[in-house]
Amino acid sequence: DGPAYVRVFLNILRDIFKEETVEYVLALIDEMLTANPKQSKLFHDESLAEEDIYEPFLRLLWKGNWFIQEKSCKILSIVVSLFLLKTTPLEKLPNKLLAKK
Repeated sequence: DGPAYVRVFLNILRDIFKEETVEYVLALIDEMLTANPKQSKLFHDESLAEEDIYEPFLRLLWKGNWFIQEKSCKILSIVVSLFLLKTTPLEKLPNKLLAKK
């Protein structure tokens, strides 16, 4: 169950402060989203509606560890961008986002 994994990842990032563990979990999430960016929809599943899915990543942006900052930023950008593409009417999206590469 994908949303269950996301919940576990978020709970680990909220509750564990050992840098090596945080780096490993961020690398797992990054690998999952890089392999298939559409999996970011799992972060917006109805079962996670009560969760603040952005908070752990936003908090990690303030860490002094560049790896943690970079992975948090990358994950946030993927998760937020797909959410915006999914929820914003096409006529309100910038033309750059609609252009096919």
